[in-house]
Amino acid sequence: MDDEVFIIYADILVLINFVLDFLSLFIAGRLMSKKFRTLRIIAASLFGALYSLVYYLLYPVAWYWFLPMHLAAASVICLIAYKVGSFKDFAKLTAMFILSAAVLGGILSAVYGISGTFSEGVYTEISAPSLIIIALLSTLVAVGYAVLCKKKTVYKSIRADIYIDDKPIKVDLLVDSGNLVTEPFSSLPVIILRSSVLPPPLDKPEPGNSPVPLRVIPIKTSSGGGMLFGFIPKKVVLRPFFEKEVTVEAAVAIDTKTKSFGTYDGLLPYTLVI
Repeated sequence: MDDEVFIIYADILVLINFVLDFLSLFIAGRLMSKKFRTLRIIAASLFGALYSLVYYLLYPVAWYWFLPMHLAAASVICLIAYKVGSFKDFAKLTAMFILSAAVLGGILSAVYGISGTFSEGVYTEISAPSLIIIALLSTLVAVGYAVLCKKKTVYKSIRADIYIDDKPIKVDLLVDSGNLVTEPFSSLPVIILRSSVLPPPLDKPEPGNSPVPLRVIPIKTSSGGGMLFGFIPKKVVLRPFFEKEVTVEAAVAIDTKTKSFGTYDGLLPYTLVI
């Protein structure tokens, strides 16, 4: 009896897995409130797509080998795509990615299974139009999923443009319900920024060389209190995901000691997003 021969088109295989990995990373990042960096997501998706090609080159693989292989690949994909602050954060992100990939892959398998072009884990026939349709459907699922979760993600982190002059400083801020700091004279809520995101000489603020008037802002934290130099920007524009941008009034305090706020550039008062 002749052995059954499968012909695998590498370009189609890579394209399918690239699309699914990209969408899965998008969903996982939104659910975990991660900063979206297009080049990193593309690089991670490309790695995942190439891994799928290597996996099929090794096919068949016993389950006790392919399971750790898949877990290791998913971990590397997530590390390429996003910054992680701790092992717990990394584990949650990887779990979200695997779950999202399973959902999208299940949709794809179900559609092709009904049409009779998916059998025993192998896509037996895929046309270019059907691939485009599946990609669009998967995109709609990803967008719909993110929209349903947008309140959760917006309240955890948000992108913002801070204008000192006509050119904005783009930052990713962690929404902090514990940030109740206000600027003493204007009573404006205070955004606390790490100094490295600001252009010189504001990254090392001194009253004598600042391009904007500096003011002293008292800061209280769980570990104590202190004073930070700050300023009132021309405007602050919050850019929530899947929502219209909104301009708010706020002061900015410059933190020269904190290098990062859990991979974010600063702390946004919760009062500015409710």
